Amino acid sequence: MQESHEVMWRLFAATGQIGAYLFYRELLNSERNGGDTGEEGEQYC
Repeated sequence: MQESHEVMWRLFAATGQIGAYLFYRELLNSERNGGDTGEEGEQYC
């Protein structure tokens, strides 16, 4: 279990940073635009 967790952590360290950055950027953009998606906007409100 620890071994697989370490593998997942290494994968996250390699690709997760880019994905997290894009996800965070999109989150900020949707908040700035007032939640264009609608679904996420309703959850925030």
